[in-house]
Amino acid sequence: MTTPEYDLMIVGGGMVGAACAVAAAQSGFRLALLEQQRPAFSDIDWSAQVSALNHRSQRFLADIGCWASLKRSTAYQHMLVWEDTRCNEIHFQASDIPASDLGHIVENACLVDALWQTLIQSDQVDIITGKQVAALTCTDQGSQLNCADQTVLSAPLIIGADGAQSTLRTLARIGLEQRDYAQDALVTLVRSTTPQQPATAWQRFLPHGPLALLPLGTQHYAVVWSQTPEQAAALQTQPDAEFIRTLNQASQGCCGLLELAGERYRFPLRSQTALNYVQPGLALIGDAAHVIHPLAGQGVNLG
Repeated sequence: MTTPEYDLMIVGGGMVGAACAVAAAQSGFRLALLEQQRPAFSDIDWSAQVSALNHRSQRFLADIGCWASLKRSTAYQHMLVWEDTRCNEIHFQASDIPASDLGHIVENACLVDALWQTLIQSDQVDIITGKQVAALTCTDQGSQLNCADQTVLSAPLIIGADGAQSTLRTLARIGLEQRDYAQDALVTLVRSTTPQQPATAWQRFLPHGPLALLPLGTQHYAVVWSQTPEQAAALQTQPDAEFIRTLNQASQGCCGLLELAGERYRFPLRSQTALNYVQPGLALIGDAAHVIHPLAGQGVNLG
């Protein structure tokens, strides 16, 4: 093993990998962050790809100086959960904790943007783009990455933050424990004709999966609707007017009359856990380590 070039290398510059890089740099580590390309967010439109951040995650982001850099986030004070009718709903409210809010709904792109704005200003971080990892060697004495273009990088520790289909996890021959939920998540952005204050997160349990409407600002909502793959595919391909009628009926008007404000996307849902998170010279974090159902909104918080 050659003399390490870095104290630490992180593969993957999404929310979890970038947050780890910022925290490590501020702790004095000299590190490399490998990502296929730098995100370009000159102006971020509303997005349905969001995370529900709890207070601990907010404090962590504030501690590393990134919370104040967020272009926008939505604090929600209430969460209402019901099944058949609103008369049997469960109501969570911030005043019961007591706190000013239950958490924040943050668009993933906004969070990545805030983290990268900090990263590119750090003298402790080398951002390396366009490299494809081809081989991995990990020992007690250090770790080495061999890239497809013959570049060789080394450090005492490599962190895999390269997502659910982690290349590093595969190269390290770390197995997975998996469970298919037999559901897809249909995700889209809608706009309500009725502005909402204070912000409320809504969740209705339907026979084939939960429907969540997460507030963005005063009128937009991120929709995450878990259904069987067949039902989710049908919802994705419905004409816009028909889909909105279906959604307004399923949400029982909880957010007022809804209008479609973005594309519809569909993602398979599964539980996935690496059999080892840590081994000599390598650690897995975020989705590379574990993937869970979005029902409780804890994926990024656990990451």
